[in-house]
Amino acid sequence: MKNKTSGTEFENNGKNVDIKYRSTISKKVSEMDFGENGEIVDIDDSLKKKIAGMGIRTRKTLKMITKQPVKGPVVVVVDESKISLGLDMAEKIMVEVEY
Repeated sequence: MKNKTSGTEFENNGKNVDIKYRSTISKKVSEMDFGENGEIVDIDDSLKKKIAGMGIRTRKTLKMITKQPVKGPVVVVVDESKISLGLDMAEKIMVEVEY
């Protein structure tokens, strides 16, 4: 493997391969910004069964639609379904977002 000048191209068996780097950070759903997308990476065990029927499971993509001020609910989209979550639930779901 030979590093080229851009830092994103490498030589692999005589072929140039373009590598794209992702920078991610884990945060609670309650900490997401408006319009931000994230992949669900962890759900508190006490909540898993309760929200699985809503389609909220690990490795699903979730998008923040609305956050209500002062400890109000959040509205997210998972698999084209809008779901309202109380802040206590949103605190127990971890997502990985790109930045």
